[in-house]
Amino acid sequence: EVEDALGQVENSLDSYEKALALKPGSIDLWEGYTRTMAQSGDFEQAIEILEQAKMLSSADVALLRAEVYTAWPGHTRDAEKMLTQLVEDYPLDPRVYVAKGAFLNKQDRKFEAAEVIKKGQEMINEQNRLAAQASN
Repeated sequence: EVEDALGQVENSLDSYEKALALKPGSIDLWEGYTRTMAQSGDFEQAIEILEQAKMLSSADVALLRAEVYTAWPGHTRDAEKMLTQLVEDYPLDPRVYVAKGAFLNKQDRKFEAAEVIKKGQEMINEQNRLAAQASN
């Protein structure tokens, strides 16, 4: 991340590759790796590299793929379709609501964003309630 912040994209990508070789199941590393690729304009490679993310859940890979599309100029419709599909496919995962809400917010669709994020918060509250019940 430091190399990325300093604009040393190649060094950053190399560091992510080395770290992923040691921790292939780290969502944070995959997110940083694909985000760095996307920020450098290599959107297609970012999407392709996610095929190697075998240790991640399908929801994680789909979220990372959607994140790349949200940053990819000219792919706003694709990103929205993917995020809508994520909400349909993973309705119990609050991250999908946060991702879609953030996307809608960036599109200046504030009311829709607030509604989607509210739904995500409801999912978090319900999960917390169920966890508290289970521990009693």
